[in-house]
Amino acid sequence: MPYPQWFLLLVAVLRILSGCRSSRDLERFARRHREALNQALGLRYRRWPSDASYLYLLNKAHLQGFGQVLQAWMISQIPGGAEGLDQLVCDGKTLRGAAVETENGTHRFVAQGADVLLTVKGSQKTLHRQICSQFQGKRQIPFTAEDHEKRHGRDTTWNLRAKEAPDHIKANWPGCSCVVEVITTVTRKGKRVEQAHYFLTSLHTAVKALLRLVRQRWSIEDEWHWVRDVQLGENAHRDANRIGAPLFSFLRTAVMNLLRRAGMRSIHAGQQELAHDISRMLALAGVITAISTA
Repeated sequence: MPYPQWFLLLVAVLRILSGCRSSRDLERFARRHREALNQALGLRYRRWPSDASYLYLLNKAHLQGFGQVLQAWMISQIPGGAEGLDQLVCDGKTLRGAAVETENGTHRFVAQGADVLLTVKGSQKTLHRQICSQFQGKRQIPFTAEDHEKRHGRDTTWNLRAKEAPDHIKANWPGCSCVVEVITTVTRKGKRVEQAHYFLTSLHTAVKALLRLVRQRWSIEDEWHWVRDVQLGENAHRDANRIGAPLFSFLRTAVMNLLRRAGMRSIHAGQQELAHDISRMLALAGVITAISTA
């Protein structure tokens, strides 16, 4: 029996809400909640989609079209819709600007007044070495700031040092104004760990504000990437299909927005709360207000 795409996608979203991860979990989830789903959606399915049905969906799904539908739904959740919307969220980062029409009728996003705070990792060997050398020895560092926090059994201190970028770095990175070093010292259960991080930035701001922005950068990792990788199992997903990985990534984004719109700050706690309550999952997805489960 062929199943409509909307039904397969809805079951996939409900499955992620309940904390299931594998494609076999999709089949078991739909079979377990067959009567409740039939009643809520007005269906009469006797047999429920197997994992093979989802493999077929991944081969036939139009990824770009699905992305456009998901984008329209997410905009519809914003009070006032897209009217006056002047920002673009890219994987947890926000840019402000405008959509400019091109010659072929498409649109491109042009950032306005945007500044850059770029993490320089060890894999960028030359740049990493050049910035690191600016903070070695007895060099005078004009801008310094410190912050301290005790939380979750960790005693953390951030020490920031910043100075104007040298000419050879400015030549290779146009617009760069400062190089930044942040030393993070974490003490937990008597064990002390120190780690250095280096940044390039085009910002011209107070040094304490710069340290605050650096710390907020890690909040993106904690509240977005870590949640997707660990709590929603994105890194553990073994779908090798070229459409399957981005499709389920879209669905995880939808689930995160549904849970946070419902006021659930913790995604894991939200999944645990909803795991065995199909009525609340359907209500959260906007399908129904309440049903009686079997």
